[in-house]
Amino acid sequence: MSNIEIHKDGSIDISSELTSTRTLSLLAITESWWVGLRIYSENGTLLSMEPNIATVTSRFWSRLLANTVYNPTREMQFNYNSSGPYALASLKEDIQRCVNMDDDILTQFMELEEIVSALKPADTFDKVLRVVKEMLGLNNVA
Repeated sequence: MSNIEIHKDGSIDISSELTSTRTLSLLAITESWWVGLRIYSENGTLLSMEPNIATVTSRFWSRLLANTVYNPTREMQFNYNSSGPYALASLKEDIQRCVNMDDDILTQFMELEEIVSALKPADTFDKVLRVVKEMLGLNNVA
């Protein structure tokens, strides 16, 4: 099952499965990378995720080192929370919002106008996913 992940910084990813363990950099952990992440599932459910621990400490030294020379990776356990079903229009609006605030990352393979015009007629998750794959330069990936 495919998922479209919309991050709070406006980046977009595609995942093929929801794994309970993710490998994250120390910087991603200290910045609480998962906060604000919206996962649009192929089955029509909007998901968020939270770490499977009581608290994530973000000490000054950890943040400083992660932003400079020492940024190791760590495995973290996550739980997924359902926010209920979503409308396809909200997924398309979320993608367009990310593209509008983009600084030439999401628009390296397609121009803004091309993305907008390709999203308009997309009336299923699979069609939206195809547009996102083409936008990310993954059009040859199944």
